[in-house]
Amino acid sequence: MKLLPNRWAVAAIVLGVLFGATYLRFAIRPAIEVVVPLPMADARVRMQGWAGFLDDGPEILVIETSAGTLHADLGSDWGSGPRVLLYRTPQDQLGVLRDGATFEAVVDLSGKSGPSFVPTQSLDSAGWTYLGAIVLKHIDGARFVLPTESDECYPMLGAGSSHLRKAHQVEHMCLHPKPGA
Repeated sequence: MKLLPNRWAVAAIVLGVLFGATYLRFAIRPAIEVVVPLPMADARVRMQGWAGFLDDGPEILVIETSAGTLHADLGSDWGSGPRVLLYRTPQDQLGVLRDGATFEAVVDLSGKSGPSFVPTQSLDSAGWTYLGAIVLKHIDGARFVLPTESDECYPMLGAGSSHLRKAHQVEHMCLHPKPGA
């Protein structure tokens, strides 16, 4: 009598191998990444969207300078098209705002030990220069949208308001790109 493997055992092994390979594929590198060189401190920003198994994985903002790297976990809700708005402050720092006011930060890029967060509670953002927005879900794929392509717009998504960039806040979503662009 010849022993044949149980069909269910074989199916379970095959599914396990496929699941493991898929998990490793997503765990090794981000599913989406947008890299933006900054006009100050020879720095760059990398916005990474990591894939989850059943839903969106975390969004990681990586800010790199020659002195070091800063990582910020922006959560795991990519939603219908999350955007991260980038600004240059008068002090040559980096302002970072995420849709819905779910992440607001200012990053000092000049530190000898690498970039670091600066408290935002008492900051006046009126003098900030809009550099553009990183969009993970865009018609053309994940990309950096320049100010010439889309006006500055800080959507609150029902979160109320923020003390930063008040003149550019809208209650819901922003329309992109500029008409005629």
